[in-house]
Amino acid sequence: MVILEEIKRLLREMNKVGYVSQKDLSDEQKLLRPAIFEMAFALFSEIKIKTPTYTIDKNLELKKYKVEEDESEEPSRTILDFLDGNSKAMHEMIGYYFFGKRKTYATENHLFHLTLFSIYSGAFCDIFCVSKSRKFWIVTDKKTEMPLDKFINQYVVELSATIQGRIEQLSANCNLSHDDLQKELNDIAKEVSKFAKLKNYDFQCGAITFMDFLGWKGLWQNRNNIDHLQKVSNLISEIGDVVQEYTSELFPYSKGIQLSKLISISDTIAIFTPEMADSNKLTLLELHARIARYILERCVEETYPIRGAIAFGKYNTKNNIMIGPGIDECASWHETCDWLGVHFSPSAELLLKARHGYSLKNIITYPVPVKKGYPKVRYCVDWKVNEAKFLELTDGVQALLPEIASKYMNTYDFLLREEVKSDGKDDVHKK
Repeated sequence: MVILEEIKRLLREMNKVGYVSQKDLSDEQKLLRPAIFEMAFALFSEIKIKTPTYTIDKNLELKKYKVEEDESEEPSRTILDFLDGNSKAMHEMIGYYFFGKRKTYATENHLFHLTLFSIYSGAFCDIFCVSKSRKFWIVTDKKTEMPLDKFINQYVVELSATIQGRIEQLSANCNLSHDDLQKELNDIAKEVSKFAKLKNYDFQCGAITFMDFLGWKGLWQNRNNIDHLQKVSNLISEIGDVVQEYTSELFPYSKGIQLSKLISISDTIAIFTPEMADSNKLTLLELHARIARYILERCVEETYPIRGAIAFGKYNTKNNIMIGPGIDECASWHETCDWLGVHFSPSAELLLKARHGYSLKNIITYPVPVKKGYPKVRYCVDWKVNEAKFLELTDGVQALLPEIASKYMNTYDFLLREEVKSDGKDDVHKK
């Protein structure tokens, strides 16, 4: 195995003469070349592994390069420590590994790192980009087709014309060194983040879901020696992972930014996904319907009854504090229906009614049973479970009193519904 000192020495040598093509490499360089590329891979993934995202967590090829501390020697601080003074060579190695050797100017294919605060995630995120064809392109484990400025506009904050111009001018400047470009990008990132943090205090508009567990007060009566606190905690953690997975599938370029937010307080789960540039209100409702379907089916599987509502409106969150008219609406509607399920509040239902031919998934129309005195709602989340599994859920109820029994009976009718055509516009499901 090639030791780090030899790689370090070779990097210094390459830094002096500039990176050369395969035919110009010495025999020693050819021998060390694979090890150098592996190190380039490790350098690229180190920060991302320390701040996990779904792209890295699920990428075994990157995870195997995670830098571990050697207990037999003095603990290492970072792999970057032994690369002092070799920034240019390091980035040439990374560029060559990911994008090939073709270059038209000095810093083409060089990798850059930015830390940006997003108004949508409400957090700082590590972003990587590469210079290519006089533009900066977002990269994860490969180069995407999204330029840096578009990425910031869509997932961080809307750029001012001044910052937009600075990015365009900087990407077109092929005379600057890698370190100079990185410094300029750092300055831009600070300005963008400062503006985004100020904007973060404004209300955002987006999809909101509230769901609460039924029978929560009786969970402490642990008849079967089940640690319900740990079980529900694990379940909510699992739901959080699914929320991020589904959101990432809807926004494939949002690498490293967790756009949806889950807040869990006592018996209630709240989920938020903001409306962003180029996003569609209906696709956000579809996303939350898909998430709610997973939660409903998974909770029944674990014998925890749950219900809720989905709204669309303005909100803001800070830690576990939630405010805004959209939150007020969703919170007031999520306990109004007399069943186990998830329905859409009026703000979301009006969007669904005006969809003009938009095809729905995981969303159906159904005469949703509501408590006495509340307006009827028609749109709800489509979900299914095995009949035996649902009856197992009812076995856990100590007494099916009238106010409790109606929830389970209405849900049973919903799960065993037959599909019939209604007015030709919607598929209304009823028995």
